[in-house]
Amino acid sequence: MRVRMKRPWWLLGTAVFSTLVWHGSTPAQENAAVGQACLARANVDRWLVIDANRILFATRDQRLYRNDLARSCPALRPSSQLSYTNNDGQICAGATFQILIRVSTSANRTPVFDRATGTTTAVEGPGLIGGPVCALGEFTPVSAGEAAALIAESQQQPPSRRERRAAREAEDAAASDEANEQ
Repeated sequence: MRVRMKRPWWLLGTAVFSTLVWHGSTPAQENAAVGQACLARANVDRWLVIDANRILFATRDQRLYRNDLARSCPALRPSSQLSYTNNDGQICAGATFQILIRVSTSANRTPVFDRATGTTTAVEGPGLIGGPVCALGEFTPVSAGEAAALIAESQQQPPSRRERRAAREAEDAAASDEANEQ
């Protein structure tokens, strides 16, 4: 199983905008509504997790694809690292990928105390372990503008508890004011 390390989202954003500015997007890319079953693994330059249902792929030939997962993958986050199953050098619809979970923040070393000698030894440990397994859906070509919108969407922070609570209280106050006026 080959591990594909996630590159920072800004690299994908830079590629999207440079594609838009320098190369433009062809009408075929913008109007292509037909999905694609597979992408050549060697042609995939980078990817970005949008949410638990979608991943954006950028290829070396400046094409962009949105993958709508077969089912929602609740453990999938924009910061997730993924490992794709090997399928003849391709990443295909229906193929599975595993979310990798970071279990150590140090250089993959865990201190172990040896009672016999009274010394501590650093032992190599896994930095990442396998987590949930999810399935890819169909690859849909997207324009640079659509990809930019997906990237912006992935960067939006959900409202905090305090913000959600304040919004609920404001709605409750407005509802009670309406009830008192009637």
